[in-house]
Amino acid sequence: TLFRSIYVGDKPLSFDERPLHKTLMDRKVHSAGLDDNYFYVTKSGKKFPVAINTAPLLEGDTISGAIVVFRDI
Repeated sequence: TLFRSIYVGDKPLSFDERPLHKTLMDRKVHSAGLDDNYFYVTKSGKKFPVAINTAPLLEGDTISGAIVVFRDI
């Protein structure tokens, strides 16, 4: 993966707290904007603010994946 970590403010998010994981578990759209204070950290250590939207891909009652869109804000 391109990104080493996801943070909210100065706190790294555990795998279970990440928007993609939440979407896969509860089958709901999750969004985080500028006020939510999310950051990605690249492998090189660069930290930058992001807006994130995740949405489940459903085939009937079965989840087949998710779409993740983020913007460098």
